[in-house]
Amino acid sequence: MLQCGQRYTAILLAYSHGNGASLPVTKFTRIMDTMPEAIQILFIPALFVAAVLVALWHMHAFILRIKRGHPRVIKGKVAGPVLDEIAEVCRESGLQRGWVGGVRRGKRIVLVFSWHVPAGLRQRLRNLWAMHA
Repeated sequence: MLQCGQRYTAILLAYSHGNGASLPVTKFTRIMDTMPEAIQILFIPALFVAAVLVALWHMHAFILRIKRGHPRVIKGKVAGPVLDEIAEVCRESGLQRGWVGGVRRGKRIVLVFSWHVPAGLRQRLRNLWAMHA
C-alpha cells in the first residue's frame, strides 16, 4: 500500500505461481538467458587472439609498411639510407603494398615479410639489409 496525502492507493501486482497460469516466455528472454554463456565462450578465444597479437608485436624490432610503393616505419627505427634504398627497390620491382619486419634472433635481426613480397624481392632486401648491418 502506498499513501498519497489523505488517500490510500493500492497497487496490486499479481503473479500466479504453480496454478497453470504463467507469463509467456518470449524469444528475447531465451536469448538473454543464453547471452552470458555465449559471451564467456567467445571471450576466451578473443583473449587468446589478443595475447598472440601482442606477443607478435613485441617480437619485432621494427616494422616497415609499404603502401603505394613507399615504405614507412610503423615500429622501431630504421636508418635513413636503408629506408631510401628499400624505397628504391620497391619502386623498381613495382611492389605496391606489404610489410617488412625485423625479428631479433639472438644478436642478429632477421627479416620477415608479408605474402605480398615475392621471393626474389625478399632475397634482394635481405642482401641490402646484410650490406648495411
